[in-house]
Amino acid sequence: MSAYDVMSTATDALEAGLYGALDGCDQYQAAIESVLAEEYAKDEPNAVMVKRMKQFQARLTKIASFVEDDGLTEFVFLRDRLFSVDQIDKGQFI
Repeated sequence: MSAYDVMSTATDALEAGLYGALDGCDQYQAAIESVLAEEYAKDEPNAVMVKRMKQFQARLTKIASFVEDDGLTEFVFLRDRLFSVDQIDKGQFI
């Protein structure tokens, strides 16, 4: 297996993981919204539960922002430069 094949496979797996993390964030957000909706539907919502869900929501926003902004921005370099590994494998140094 060439270095390009190894790195291409690893790059694909990393990309899937990053987008999987964003999918996980979406699912977590849906869970938060579900708990909040249930609380808000009560005559007397549990203020402590609402506060905790809002804290979770704030942290989740940070996680998603990190993955989208920092993680995917750095990933673009990896994907973009993967061709150079193929070129190096072929003896065409860049």
